Amino acid sequence: MRRLGGGQAYAAVVRVPGASAVLGSAVEATPADAAAMALLGAVTRAMAAGHGPAGAAHAPFGGAEAPLAAAGAAPAAWADEGWTDVWLAGIARREPALTAALTRLAGPAPGPWLPPGGDPGAARTAAVLHSCGFTVLADPKESP
Repeated sequence: MRRLGGGQAYAAVVRVPGASAVLGSAVEATPADAAAMALLGAVTRAMAAGHGPAGAAHAPFGGAEAPLAAAGAAPAAWADEGWTDVWLAGIARREPALTAALTRLAGPAPGPWLPPGGDPGAARTAAVLHSCGFTVLADPKESP
């Protein structure tokens, strides 16, 4: 666990003791959130490796799993921090502080990337995004 800069951003990394392989990692607004997300990533990676179909790729947990929080819906009155939707809603509420801290560290986000020569070919763009750790989820021909 380490604090990134002087702002509200913390990085957590889970490794096997004595090994360099990263099992899980996260950057979040609090040390507890970063640790929980990194550990959750490590656990899901281990479960996928031990119980998933052959050749399956691990997809780490992310903020997209917080639909109630993203929609601004309040969790049930009886739910506490032990419930996933309450925990995710808390992380979603802390997201603006995390974004501000990361922007101070890295500067504003760059504009859209185009391959050299202005060729926005889908295969080439997908390959570059994949090499950066991103996954293309929609075919550009299906976009409005």
